[in-house]
This record gives sequence, structure tokens and C-alpha cells, in this order.
Amino acid sequence: MKVYEKQKDSGKQVFMAYDTLDSYSEETQRIVNDNAVLELSPEGNELFGWAWNKERNDGTDEK
Repeated sequence: MKVYEKQKDSGKQVFMAYDTLDSYSEETQRIVNDNAVLELSPEGNELFGWAWNKERNDGTDEK
């Protein structure tokens, strides 16, 4: 979170990507949760509503 702390008063956006928030401290989790604008996750919360690396049940790409 040092990157965030250094940038938060600059007036610029901070973009972060992480795989598992649980691996960070409670303070870091709080900062991320309090400031998140966009959160991507499986089950329809992917960027375009589908996972690019998965096939649908009918065997076609989800695209």
C-alpha cells in the first residue's frame, strides 16, 4: 500500500491489480475496499460479462 499512500494526494488515479486480497494485511484490505471503483470477478462480473478463456456449455466460445 505504499504506492497508494504516495499517490493518493497527487490528484491522479491509482490502478491496482491483485489476485487474492486475502493475502494482504487487514489495513491494506480496508484501503482497497474503501477506494475500489471497479472490481472484476467470475460469474458475470468479468469485464465484458464473460470469461475470455472459457467455453459455453454448447461448445462455442462465450464471445
